[in-house]
Amino acid sequence: AYCSQQMAGENYIYSQPPPGQAATPTGPDMVCGSDTSEYITTSAPDADSIIWLLSPTEAGTLMPGDESVEIIWSADFSGPSFLCVYGTNTCGDGPASDELEITVLLAPAPEISGPASVCSGCTEDYMTVENPGNTYDWEVSGGTITCGAGTYQISLLWGDQGSGYVMVTEDNGTC
Repeated sequence: AYCSQQMAGENYIYSQPPPGQAATPTGPDMVCGSDTSEYITTSAPDADSIIWLLSPTEAGTLMPGDESVEIIWSADFSGPSFLCVYGTNTCGDGPASDELEITVLLAPAPEISGPASVCSGCTEDYMTVENPGNTYDWEVSGGTITCGAGTYQISLLWGDQGSGYVMVTEDNGTC
């Protein structure tokens, strides 16, 4: 009334370490809203896959690959954002990399305010939103800039009767 059984063969056990820390992402640290940028890292040791994190999330949309990610930056976000990466495997998540700080700049989108109907020989003011550090290049037809050229606001002396126009190009040196 005694039974006994022994296992035939061997059971192999594989011990897998948790993932190590991934390298800090590299790529541009100053970008323009609405642009797309690529960032890379070296794989975290012992990781099966890489997870990318962008903070704040509203700064852009991540399009991750293995050791790279494309970020489509949000057109209406500006300010600092932070990108990091970590490895994961069946043992869990590894430590996050050091963060890369990325400054997101708003792309210039000037809108001119000022009168659309004017009198010949009259001086009128035209302006756009002032963004400190940006430059403004005004183009005028039918009148002469009397002051403010190169700034966000000009005074314009209108000439003879007829049609004319006012245009401005805003440049922040990056976007």
